[in-house]
Amino acid sequence: MVNYLDVYNNSKHSLDSNKRYMVVTTTHRKIMEYRLKKGDILFTPSSETRHDIGWSAVVTEDLPNAVFSYHLAKFKPYQEFDLRFSKYIGNNYHVLNQFSLLCNGTTRYVLSRADFRSTLVILPPFHDQVQIGRFLDFKNYQINKYIRIKKRQIELLKELKQAIINDAVTGKIDVRTGKPYPKYKDSGIDWLGMMPEDWQHSSLAKVCSLIVDGTHFSPKSYDSGDFMYITAKNIKEQGVDLSDISFISAADHEPIYRRCPVTKGDVLYIKDGATAGIATINNIEEQFSLLSSVALIRTLSHLKPRYLVYFLNSTVFKSHLLSSLTGGAMTRFTIDKLKKYNVLYPSSDEQLSIVDYLNSHIEKINRKINTLNRSIELLSSLQTRLISDVVTGQMDVRDVDVPDIPEYELEQEFEVDAELIEESENAD
Repeated sequence: MVNYLDVYNNSKHSLDSNKRYMVVTTTHRKIMEYRLKKGDILFTPSSETRHDIGWSAVVTEDLPNAVFSYHLAKFKPYQEFDLRFSKYIGNNYHVLNQFSLLCNGTTRYVLSRADFRSTLVILPPFHDQVQIGRFLDFKNYQINKYIRIKKRQIELLKELKQAIINDAVTGKIDVRTGKPYPKYKDSGIDWLGMMPEDWQHSSLAKVCSLIVDGTHFSPKSYDSGDFMYITAKNIKEQGVDLSDISFISAADHEPIYRRCPVTKGDVLYIKDGATAGIATINNIEEQFSLLSSVALIRTLSHLKPRYLVYFLNSTVFKSHLLSSLTGGAMTRFTIDKLKKYNVLYPSSDEQLSIVDYLNSHIEKINRKINTLNRSIELLSSLQTRLISDVVTGQMDVRDVDVPDIPEYELEQEFEVDAELIEESENAD
């Protein structure tokens, strides 16, 4: 079954039998009603924001064993379009801007059939469609190649960041000397293995004065109000993200805060959902309420909050945490289970040295990642603008000589050059 994300996350704007889809069972009647044929165009008719709605992908071959999800809208052109051109007929500013103005909704925006019918598209002659399709396929091949390179560089930098964190918080290296510690001992815990001789470990419950989660009863939230309402979506490793925030009334906040009194400097830890396992430091001065998906962890004086955040965010700890879960479709850690997990730590002074070391190194890596992400955003924006300019005739490509790249090469995944990977790893 072709799902929403198969269209929304489709950089090639095409659907064929080479792509892996969800396997489902359905009736013959449903197959006949929702089957997909060559030339069909699938749109995303809903979105959380009005500026991210209406993306489309064209079916480039008959898919007799496939159906599409009810979260998508299918259109069958009543006149013949060039298949390559069909990929771009809706994925351009001219059409997408119309969708963003026509859609309606509050928490989720939706396009109706009437909205689609009233949307205007520009259709050049068929022979021009062929040239436009070939030109845009080639340009998208080039742009997507560079985007994949930058995404791969980001992955390499993330791996480097995790390696640095793991080595520091497990004592593989002494950050003060850059070398291993003189002596190690068996921690007695399988997933921790050997640890520096003067380090220790204990359960979270023994090194924290308070471990509690937020409210288990979701209060009514508003776009503005008396107190901020923080949920898992607001918790990032870099801090609390207030770009998408809700508010609750003082009456609802008071009992929540009495149970979970968050203060600046506390550790906030996502314990439920797809992003479970992310920890951060609360950098907000004012009071706010927490949802149960986030836990408040307040350390005793000999365990530094920032050190604990680095330890909780390490892949060593996360891997152990996730492997200890059994059953259930949703990742969820109970407070009682959190309290039992072991934390490895050195003296307070050494914790501060580790924090300073990691802050310095992680900040540099994050700057590189942010620069790469901005480059990807710029390339994606330029890609959409190029498509719009070409399909609306603002850029005439009829006489442009487009290299005759074989179809298999246009569609294959680009393998990142080893030199570019090495350049990313060795960047200053």
